[in-house]
This record gives sequence, structure tokens and C-alpha cells, in this order.
Amino acid sequence: MADAAGLYLSLWRPDEHGIQTAQQLIVPLREGLARLQANPETYERLNPANGWGTYEGLVSFVRDYLAACEHYAAATVRVSR
Repeated sequence: MADAAGLYLSLWRPDEHGIQTAQQLIVPLREGLARLQANPETYERLNPANGWGTYEGLVSFVRDYLAACEHYAAATVRVSR
């Protein structure tokens, strides 16, 4: 679902694409959130049968992450895998 909305790399692989600060995530997160919200039916069809990772959960996560990036734009972005 995140991949279909163009968010996967920004959310889970930013380090592999030169993203170092929260400021660099603002535009991709805004654009991906806009895609999610413009076409909920498209993305709701991608809800997994087991209930893990719902459309509503992704929208909420992206909205919160975007707000944090806007508030802490100079923050260093790190991922843990």
C-alpha cells in the first residue's frame, strides 16, 4: 500500500536515497498522503486479510510522521532495520 502510494522509500528506506533530514521528507510525505486521501477505495482494496497494516493506519501514520517532520525539520532521519 505504501509502495502503491509512492511512500515506501521515504518511509522505510530514506537512507538509501540520500534523505538525511526531516525537511527532505516533507514534500514526499505530503504528496503520498494526498494520493492516499484522494483515492481511499484504491488503497483500501490493498488492506491485508490479516488486518495488519490497514489503510486507516497508514494514513494516520503518514499524517503524524509529516507533522513531526514539519515541526522538527532540522532533525536527522535514521532508520533501524
